[in-house]
Order: sequence, then C-alpha cells, then structure tokens
Amino acid sequence: MRIEEIEIRDFRRHRYIKREFGEITAITGPNGTGKTTILDAIEFALYPDGFHSYKWNIRKGAKSSKIKLVLKDGEERLHKFEVDISDRKGMSTRPPKAQMPQIRKNLGFPVKREDFETLYYLRQGVYGESPKKMADTVRRY
Repeated sequence: MRIEEIEIRDFRRHRYIKREFGEITAITGPNGTGKTTILDAIEFALYPDGFHSYKWNIRKGAKSSKIKLVLKDGEERLHKFEVDISDRKGMSTRPPKAQMPQIRKNLGFPVKREDFETLYYLRQGVYGESPKKMADTVRRY
C-alpha cells in the first residue's frame, strides 16, 4: 500500500496543493511552510472518526476545506478517500465514517488512530551522521 496522490484545499495553512508521490517521497521545506499539515491531512483522510474538533482545520478566511487521498495497493487497485469540512454543514467523508474501521482493517491499516501514531524526534543536524550517533539521539514517543 502506498500513497499515490493527495489534494488539499483550504486545509490549515494550505490554500491548494496537489502532489503525486513516487516510490520514495521526502517532504522538505523551511519551518512553518506546512510540511506537518500534509501529514495531518493524510491522517485526517484515513482516520476522520478520530477527530472530534474539525472546523479549526479550515484555512482562515475560507468557508470549507477538502482533502482527497488516493492509495494504491499491491495489486495496483486505487482506493480513494475524501473529507469535506464546512463551517456550516460540518464534515462529510467518502467512504462514510461508519465504514472506515472495516475498510482500514481490509487494507491492513491499524483500525484505531491511536495505534497508528508514533512520533520520532531526531535533533537538527544529526541526520547524515553515523548510524550509531543517529540511533543514540532519536527519541520515540
């Protein structure tokens, strides 16, 4: 299973972004440019049922937000996930939120969002050092 494409409209700091992913993708850029927002959008598309407060994700000045995520499985089948957030209508998802736990299970993802989350912290400037030094400085939360 891999991410094929993501399209984000008015989600947090991104007005519009559409990216296709290759076999290996690095999301890089200066602080405050929305790298984490892209990862949050992926999580939001796969785990919309894990977000109790969602309206704050709408970009300031916009009335709605949209995330489209396309995954490709090992048999080259595409799986599409969409989330629409509106300040008036609330949130809608395709597939419906009620079906998401079973879909995630069928695709091999953890059923619960909290089982998916792991944060690794690697101090700035350590990446590219010896594997031993990197292993000594990485922290898992």
